[in-house]
Amino acid sequence: MLVAMVGQKGIPASIGGVERYVEELAAQLPKYGIESLVYTRPWYVAARADYKPPPGVRTVKLPTIPTKHLDTISHVLACVADLAEQHEVDVVHVHCIGPALVAPALRLLRLPVVVTVQGLDWRREKWGAVARRTLRAGEWLASRFAQRLVVVSPALVQYFEEHYGIRPLYVPNAARAFPYRPPNRIRQLGLEPRKFVLSCARLVPEKGVHLLIEAFRAAPSGWKLAVAGSSLYDARYERSLRAAADERVVFTGAAGPELLAELYHHAALFVLPSMIEGMSLALLEAMQHGLPCLVSDIPENAAVIAHPLGQFRAGSSVDLERSLLQLLRDEQARRELAQYARREAPRYTWDAVAESMARIYREVAVEAGRVSEAAAVPVG
Repeated sequence: MLVAMVGQKGIPASIGGVERYVEELAAQLPKYGIESLVYTRPWYVAARADYKPPPGVRTVKLPTIPTKHLDTISHVLACVADLAEQHEVDVVHVHCIGPALVAPALRLLRLPVVVTVQGLDWRREKWGAVARRTLRAGEWLASRFAQRLVVVSPALVQYFEEHYGIRPLYVPNAARAFPYRPPNRIRQLGLEPRKFVLSCARLVPEKGVHLLIEAFRAAPSGWKLAVAGSSLYDARYERSLRAAADERVVFTGAAGPELLAELYHHAALFVLPSMIEGMSLALLEAMQHGLPCLVSDIPENAAVIAHPLGQFRAGSSVDLERSLLQLLRDEQARRELAQYARREAPRYTWDAVAESMARIYREVAVEAGRVSEAAAVPVG
């Protein structure tokens, strides 16, 4: 069985949780007899021209118009055109509501469609009125034209039930721990093991990093804040963060696997101050490394970190400062949160995600007559 992945920027992942999701999922699927065709955007994969995908994964590079508003739609339309010529693909997996605009076209090609919603992208501050309406249209089309609609959080299940009268399938995101790396690169950045707070996020307003930088000003001496991530199309927010930060805040830029491994293994605390999420892969990664985690209390974060020590009031730098100071001053509280993270982390594994998605692919492929019941690989 062959599944085409549409909507992501490409693999290997650098910036973006969706890209990490596709890379990890595609690598796991061959154990269920499923190969992946992953569409990529030239500008995203240019720096990794030497990348060799794992067995069972193929990549196809298609053109795009690399601007804020046209990058995604131009690329997914190119994917549709390519799929019209493909005769091997059994299922198309569309990632996110913007790319889901092409779901009707895929159905016209008689291709079974699975859509995964990672978050309500139209809520993001960067979009203007026209873009928001377009994204809302993608959301509606996903709810009407996908054979299976998959969401990554209980809050999104409730949203689609209330707004569209449908119950999507809940398949949470996942993460894995990176192999241990000694603290070499982080020391070059001025970070000492267990003496820094870590935040990993794309540098956009809804991730709330400005709140963390403001709250961190009250941190006791000796502590530093590492901000791992970068902006994408618009660097104005990142520039504002750098202007607001003092000398104790270290911006690492976009962090690859080696640097992320050092950051996760040697941080003392992970903070996610976001105001919009689906289910943060960075948060799940921090948990896989046994880090104590402090998150804003939006439903998507609270569903993962339910411990009262691990939440603060979303959007409030004052409440974030209070919680942050409590944890930085109380090592026992950090230990308690770390134990909680290690206890919860096994709920979010790529094996579980791949098994769930393989079952979904099999179901829609059989329903559409793309594969026979006998030929489909049993799952579970």
